[in-house]
Amino acid sequence: MTFKEQLKQDIKDVFFDLDIFAEIHNVNGTDMPVVIDNEALKEISATQKEHTDGLFIDGILFYVSMEELKTLPSVGNVFHFDDEIYRVVSVNSNDGVSEIVLEVAQTWQT
Repeated sequence: MTFKEQLKQDIKDVFFDLDIFAEIHNVNGTDMPVVIDNEALKEISATQKEHTDGLFIDGILFYVSMEELKTLPSVGNVFHFDDEIYRVVSVNSNDGVSEIVLEVAQTWQT
């Protein structure tokens, strides 16, 4: 087995293992294993202005296997995650794993 074949197998068997890191979420109408990384999202958010004129941005950063997702979303497009509607902020893909950052603008409730 080559290194790349082993890496691909490890990503499937460890990183996206439901007993270790992954959870099932509904991604654009299909249930699939994803890994949510709220800590990485906090780092991204710390460099951006989060509060503007009574609005705040709520977001999700998650990793998904390209075997599950099939096609990458385009930045700026609408994306459904667990029955919520988001906008795609960024997409990165490497070695069969995609990192997707989503955001939704919400108003503060008073």
